[in-house]
Amino acid sequence: AVDVAADAADRSDGIAFGLAAAHVHETLVPLSGNNTLSTIAHLLQNMVQAYYLQRMDVVEPALMQRAVRGYRKLVTLIADGDSAAASAHWLATMQYTIRARDADQLVVIDP
Repeated sequence: AVDVAADAADRSDGIAFGLAAAHVHETLVPLSGNNTLSTIAHLLQNMVQAYYLQRMDVVEPALMQRAVRGYRKLVTLIADGDSAAASAHWLATMQYTIRARDADQLVVIDP
């Protein structure tokens, strides 16, 4: 999933990147072993894909590359068994993502 996102980022294809990014999330959550989280994430997956489809046509290529680096780091930390570092990395990623949003824009997702 990360390689597909990387390929889309290399091509500056925001829509393909958005779909691949959604797939990264969809792939990683079940690996957590948390069945409740997996179920909720699965239920939210359509909203995540809709968000990416609505927003990724305007994303900067550098941000896609940054996301790919973050995905690769997360996968490496998980593979190394460093759950504390993986959690800290993902929390920092989500905090960056939230801060990077334009506060004047409201994203409405119509299913």
